[in-house]
Amino acid sequence: MQADFGYYEEGHLGKPYDVRLLKRLYRFIRPYRKWFVLSILLALLTAAVDLSFPYLVKEAIDRYIVHVSYPVHVKGQGSDGLKAFGAIPLETTQDPAVRMIGGKRFKGMDPRARRRLIRSGVIEDVPFVGIRRDTGVLRLLKDRGEVFYEAKGEVYIPYRALKWIPPGKLVHLRASNLHGVALIALVYLALLLMGFVFQFFQVVALETMGQRVMQDLRVALYRHILHLRISFFDRTPVGRLVTRATNDIENLHDLFTAILVNQFKDLFILLGILGILFKIQFRLALYIVALLPVVILVSFLFSRWARDVFRDIRTLIGRINAMLQETLSGIRIIQIFRQESRFNKRFEEINHQTYLANIRQIKIFAFFMPLIEMIASFAMALILWRGGVGIMSGALSLGALVAFLSYIRMFFRPIRDISEKYNIMQSAMASTERIFQIMDLPKESERGGEAVPSEGRDAVASLENQGDFFEKDIVFSNVWFAYEDEKWVLKDLNVTFPAMKTSAIIGATGAGKTSMMVLLERFYVPQKGRITIGGVDLSRIPLDLLRQNVGLVQQEVQLFSGTLWENILLGISDPTRERARDVLERLGISALLERLPDGLDTRLQEEGRGISSGERQLISLARAFARDPRILILDEATASMDPFTEQLIQKALHVLLRGRTVIVIAHRLSTIRQADHILVLDDGRITESGTHDLLMRREGLYYFYYKTQNGD
Repeated sequence: MQADFGYYEEGHLGKPYDVRLLKRLYRFIRPYRKWFVLSILLALLTAAVDLSFPYLVKEAIDRYIVHVSYPVHVKGQGSDGLKAFGAIPLETTQDPAVRMIGGKRFKGMDPRARRRLIRSGVIEDVPFVGIRRDTGVLRLLKDRGEVFYEAKGEVYIPYRALKWIPPGKLVHLRASNLHGVALIALVYLALLLMGFVFQFFQVVALETMGQRVMQDLRVALYRHILHLRISFFDRTPVGRLVTRATNDIENLHDLFTAILVNQFKDLFILLGILGILFKIQFRLALYIVALLPVVILVSFLFSRWARDVFRDIRTLIGRINAMLQETLSGIRIIQIFRQESRFNKRFEEINHQTYLANIRQIKIFAFFMPLIEMIASFAMALILWRGGVGIMSGALSLGALVAFLSYIRMFFRPIRDISEKYNIMQSAMASTERIFQIMDLPKESERGGEAVPSEGRDAVASLENQGDFFEKDIVFSNVWFAYEDEKWVLKDLNVTFPAMKTSAIIGATGAGKTSMMVLLERFYVPQKGRITIGGVDLSRIPLDLLRQNVGLVQQEVQLFSGTLWENILLGISDPTRERARDVLERLGISALLERLPDGLDTRLQEEGRGISSGERQLISLARAFARDPRILILDEATASMDPFTEQLIQKALHVLLRGRTVIVIAHRLSTIRQADHILVLDDGRITESGTHDLLMRREGLYYFYYKTQNGD
């Protein structure tokens, strides 16, 4: 049983070859289907060129290198004796009693008829080869007692007699055969060049399509992530999402370049080889077909074993990524609390499980690869044996056997690659499923009630035109809310935030203060009850309109890489440096921020590294005020500020909070004494409400908090 360290695991995904996922992926391929079809066509042309090479070698051997004929003794046979040859043409010689049958035609005869003619002496089972007529060679053959037959322009001599002719002389005598070999060699080179051109453009077309699909898919995924619910990010490690947009998208590149198009090519090669083998020698091809069930069974078992272990590896790698993300983001806390050894032990356990899973995968591959190699070698040996018998019996030519052996090597090449391609396919399918799992998650705008009905849109538009839509009371009515299951954070909450007033919420940690605000921003929706602004249900207000008019300043401030003024005017249409300066001057904090190296043009590093907590809070306040929201939420907004900065902000807030509804969440009660309305939240319920003076006179929970903070 694997240890669980609290990280999200990848889980067991679907099939390694999922047509449903491929159909969804095709939506991204469709705009570039011309490139896809072109790459398939070029791949098939490349495969056709590859298939032609062994056949050319066969033709070179049988037609020219080992081009033989056999004597046919026709004397005394009559027309009936020659019927066995049917329409097979026989070449004449100067001897009327002897004709020659070509070796290819000889081996193409019916085996029983051929054997009968050999036994009866009609066909002499001795191979002859045709050479140029040469008086010296003929005299040499007579002296050696060799038989030869003269024909028009050439002489047929026994193949075994070639050894008596000097090599230099033999080259001259077989010039026509050498010319044929040279011609086939030129065709071979021409096809080789064509194959190079086809493959070059096929790779270009395929890579172009793959890169464009990856670009579109990555943009679509990123765009979708930007609009997911906040609850999703609360429970999903950042490392997991980074992996989706980087590694998983990259895995699809291998799917395009190594699998999709090559599957057509491999299938074409396999079927093409079988067709050529049956054409060359039907019976010999049946031996290869007989081995196919064994190959299919082995491949099926490999896919089943490899699938399970591959999923385990992917799951463990996901856990490693999540732990690395957690470790690196919290390295300061880990070192402060001296937790290095504890985290190292956790990592070693996960890493060891990954090692064991990889060892299991290696064993499966180590079994499959040699087994396929053994089957291929067995097929080669079988064909060599049966092909040798065929050559000796005259049923098969030497060129055909050479071609058979070459095609068998080609036939098992895609099967040998199954392990690698299956690995890529499994990885790509797993990545595709994970990508679409995220893209299937509902966006914020897809949550219940956010697709505003026509009457809801009319009501919103009417209030907006009146200019008082967000200038009315905010009401929580019988609101129940839990982040998970029924662990209620807010319990039957009923509260009203008066319009154009400053309300404050206090309470112990975990009382539900921030939860009220995330509901108001509609990051989450309550399980029960309703929230209204000016009598309009929050769920019926378009999100973009809500977020434009409800500003939120949190204790933890997220800054982005870019200039200071770009961060201040985040989300503002037509942002300018002058507008940012105006916002800072209205706040009375421009002098403090411009102490940075380049003032408003200071470039902030990723996540605002190098900026102090107080400066972050000032930037966050400026960012909220720049949008001029009608409702402003301050969630512990002054908790990280030094006394001087806090005093500066309090003066600015005194002016800028006028004319808007303000909700302040604070632990430090000294910052909310002037609030118009104070709510005390305890265990998800409002226990007290009123002004500071009223609550102090009641001597309830607020009184206790206030006295405790002031040391009384």
